[in-house]
Amino acid sequence: MMISLNLLPEGQRKELLRARRFWIVVRQATYASAVLLFFVVILVSINALLTIQLNALRDVGAQQQAQASYQELQRYEEKFKSINAQATYRLKLEKNHLFWSHLFLTLNETMPQGVTLSTFSTADNAVTITGVARQRDTLLAFRDKLTVEECLRGVDVPLADLVVRENLQFHLTFMVTEECLKRKTY
Repeated sequence: MMISLNLLPEGQRKELLRARRFWIVVRQATYASAVLLFFVVILVSINALLTIQLNALRDVGAQQQAQASYQELQRYEEKFKSINAQATYRLKLEKNHLFWSHLFLTLNETMPQGVTLSTFSTADNAVTITGVARQRDTLLAFRDKLTVEECLRGVDVPLADLVVRENLQFHLTFMVTEECLKRKTY
């Protein structure tokens, strides 16, 4: 059996007991604080990582949106190029377009009664007309009217066609100036 002697007075013993309890509480509070600090550090780290990932996702989203906008701009640019090419082609066609309708109007206005046209052919700007005239004077009047026209050059009726006086078949050739063919109005 063991005997323990307590030589400390009661007040000192309570004091030592209080000090020991105090240090136990301080040690446990330190451990709890360390654990709490550890979890706070973990939470702060997780928050920082999530913020970084969120910013990265926002950047990716912005890039995708910018890419979509860029692709849309590319589509518009392609449409503009296509429309411009079509407009340029149309302008080239319009620039080189020859308005033969004005020549037909001129022929209609200058052709006297008694002249009938049977064929009309062109080679570049040269025009050949064949037909029948009731009288030679009517054909000569038609030729003279065509000669006066500013857009027609070199109006010619072969002399062989002028031998007969009535119901004569003729071949009339002339050149149409290109400027007149390109004008929308005479």
